[in-house]
Amino acid sequence: MEETTTKTPNPPYLAFKTFQNFINGFRQAGLPARIDRTVMAGQSGATQSSLMLTLKYFGLIQENGTPTPALVNLVEHPETETKQYADLARRSYPFIFSNGLNLETATDGQLQEAFRAAGLGGETIRKGLTFFVMMADAAGIKISPHVKSAKNKAAGNGAAPQRPRRRRPSSSAASDDGDADDPSEFQGGMKSHVVPLDKEGTRSVRITAPLDMTDKEIRRLQKWMEVTLFVGWEEADE
Repeated sequence: MEETTTKTPNPPYLAFKTFQNFINGFRQAGLPARIDRTVMAGQSGATQSSLMLTLKYFGLIQENGTPTPALVNLVEHPETETKQYADLARRSYPFIFSNGLNLETATDGQLQEAFRAAGLGGETIRKGLTFFVMMADAAGIKISPHVKSAKNKAAGNGAAPQRPRRRRPSSSAASDDGDADDPSEFQGGMKSHVVPLDKEGTRSVRITAPLDMTDKEIRRLQKWMEVTLFVGWEEADE
């Protein structure tokens, strides 16, 4: 009888914020009976695939997309989110938590080696490590200051806020790993886009579209708002 082997899934390497927004969206809209691409409108196809793989990696959905009790608990009990993220991390990253590695003193190189051994390679090692560090922070798990991703996060939290740059509305899709600086953001199955209210980009408004609104309609609405606002700016300058 021929034996079959099941490949161990690779650790997730999309943006952790994308994953968090996805979970938070269901807290507002409610958890559907099945998780599929139709509840990920506004994301690129690659990001949708990454979200599905991430949910499966953490055991939050079954192979057919049905939510597991772990996902139901995460969505319905945000007050225990920290502990739940900690449980998910310790269960899903055995190559870190079960090999004697001390996260409080580990180096960036040690963690990179661990992620490489877990199946990641090239740029995905950095992205996978960044996802893990962000999740560990959300889980209250202390990470060594020798890990670059942890240091960068700490520097970002303590730095003075930068003045927003003026950016016109864009309909470009997110990058394959969800790290792109895209004004579109998934929120509970809705599409949202940022539109500037002044020339300097210091004030903006976010418009949210229903699921049945097409990308073409979104772009048309963005264009109309952009033209209207720019006309207003020119009149104000006269």
